Amino acid sequence: MKNKLVLYVLHVLFLFNICAYAQDIAPGYYRVKNVGLLSFGGTVKGKTIIDDCYAYVANGTYHMATGSGAKQNIQSLQLKTALDNAIISPQTVIYISKKGSNYNLEAQGTSVSQMTSYEIIVSQVSGTTDTYTLSTTVSGIAASLWVDKTKTGMFNLEGDMAYPTHYQSTTTSQGADSYRQWKIVPISASSDNYVAVDACLKVKDEEDETKFKYYAPYYASYPFKLVSPGMKAYYVSSITDKKYTLQEITNEVIPAATPVIIECPSGNPIDCKIEPLRGNYGGISGNKLKGVYFCNLSMSPSEYPDCRTEFKKESMRVWAVKDGKLILTNNPDKTRAVPPFSGSASTWLRPNESYLADVPSTAAAELVSAGKATTISFDTDGGTEVADIIGGEGEPITPPANPTKTGYSFTGWNPALPSVFPAEDMTVKAQWQINQYTITFNTNGGTTISPITQNYNTAINKPSDPTKEGYTFAGWDATIPDLMPAENITINALWTTNQYTITFDTDGGTTIAPISQDYGTSVTAPANPTKTGYTFAGHQRI
Repeated sequence: MKNKLVLYVLHVLFLFNICAYAQDIAPGYYRVKNVGLLSFGGTVKGKTIIDDCYAYVANGTYHMATGSGAKQNIQSLQLKTALDNAIISPQTVIYISKKGSNYNLEAQGTSVSQMTSYEIIVSQVSGTTDTYTLSTTVSGIAASLWVDKTKTGMFNLEGDMAYPTHYQSTTTSQGADSYRQWKIVPISASSDNYVAVDACLKVKDEEDETKFKYYAPYYASYPFKLVSPGMKAYYVSSITDKKYTLQEITNEVIPAATPVIIECPSGNPIDCKIEPLRGNYGGISGNKLKGVYFCNLSMSPSEYPDCRTEFKKESMRVWAVKDGKLILTNNPDKTRAVPPFSGSASTWLRPNESYLADVPSTAAAELVSAGKATTISFDTDGGTEVADIIGGEGEPITPPANPTKTGYSFTGWNPALPSVFPAEDMTVKAQWQINQYTITFNTNGGTTISPITQNYNTAINKPSDPTKEGYTFAGWDATIPDLMPAENITINALWTTNQYTITFDTDGGTTIAPISQDYGTSVTAPANPTKTGYTFAGHQRI
């Protein structure tokens, strides 16, 4: 009989007799280990609770596995039994936070309260400082999480996983010992309870084939940073029919739910430590990788579609090593995908690993590295921004749209943009030719003013004002700029019509009133003057 996690129903009064409510557990990342199994001999090195796929998503809503009573409320928790595996398993990294007077356990992109609408009651075992019972309450009945040692005989575990069962005992004493007690151990890179990655892919160093590099496909629900020296994280930035390109993530923090492949200095987990963080650190754009959280083969994929992901060789590739090189293949071995099992012809993606999805049908079965991605940056020297372009060495470059710059014409890049990505990062700088523009003066019948043609942004010498008979110059309809603008413009003269007066000297004759009116307007001649003894002979301009 396999070792099982059981939800054991206890009367609330009995639960209070053996436990005292715990002091607050600080929000943070923990592993949760069964006390009874910690003392068990043999090859079992350690235990922890993991969050797994006893819930599924339909129409955006979580649903629990079928069952009755309180048993299903924390059935999303399973037991991981090999501590070495727990160290490198994101499934074992549980974020515990207070929710009301109880606690919520988060892992693998979901949480107990999200799946069940219940929280976990954490109760401290009397006489201890770090030992607890875990339970939830439904309709006044406490359902306690424990390992049923009476159902196992020898601890015959299924691999390194013990699965929950619907078994309910009627003997309360079975749940009152160390097998229903749990250590809640903080995760710390400086302790034995750290988080590491499984750098299981051993690849020859391209620069020195006597040396090796180690890689770990990785996908976790938490943001994290690399702790051990020499670690790097990459994503796949582009693919062709034959090659893929890796782009290093230079940010200090790898955002949550970012599928990556991590380079380590060795295959030993102690050299591959990471530190889970909390918070929103944005995302990585252009990542061709995807990730999977679960590979639960005990659940029906038709009923619980999120419990595992089928590997489809036509459109997917997984990480592998061939001839000492890191490849993406559609023919994975059992270390990168779960092979078909009894009653199934499908292959399944392993949990918490990155893989390549949406691969074109024209792509080769095995994609080889185009090398680390190189970046071409664009210094536009004051022009419009041009985004960096990224690709693998030898991949063709699609030139970006030319930048623009006020008052200048783009003449190219220096150095010239290559046709394929180079082996190293490079920066090209925009070259510009200054433009000339013309200011034209329309004097509207006044004296001519020659156009001004000169370079953009150079100082303009303003011309003298024009003149026009019968008018006074009133300025221009637009201000003459101090500096040449980045366009051709025409400026029009404005004029005010002058008014003039005709005065009549009648030389002793009858008086004629002066005539004052605008230049160019018609004048009505006055009546001729008279003078005694004289005949009027006309006017003479003086």
